[in-house]
Amino acid sequence: MKHSPRITFLKKPLALGIATALMAATSSVSAANFQLGDFDISFDSTFSLGTSIRVEDRDWNGQVGKANNPNNGFDYSLYHPAFNVVPTGADLWDGAGSYSTNGDNANLNFDAGDAFSTVFKGTH
Repeated sequence: MKHSPRITFLKKPLALGIATALMAATSSVSAANFQLGDFDISFDSTFSLGTSIRVEDRDWNGQVGKANNPNNGFDYSLYHPAFNVVPTGADLWDGAGSYSTNGDNANLNFDAGDAFSTVFKGTH
């Protein structure tokens, strides 16, 4: 039985804690107005800070490419075609993982709990 992404998200304590903290941290702010002689000065700015955090572990069987999956038993770190045994196509295709290694960098670079994006924005 497969669970929907929403149910999976709600089961993660880190995700629930972050969502609660963000909702509690919101507040309203008003602009500051000054008069300096004949000039009216208004300071009305909006700032926001956001961080994206990976909350799930890697899915070695579905989202990491077959050639990058260490569970398949292939080590290409010191591979040279003239000196090493070339695995057959059947060995490669039978291994766990996705068929393309082009889309798995985010899954290989970040563990659960790692922040992968932080943005600070401001408008005046």
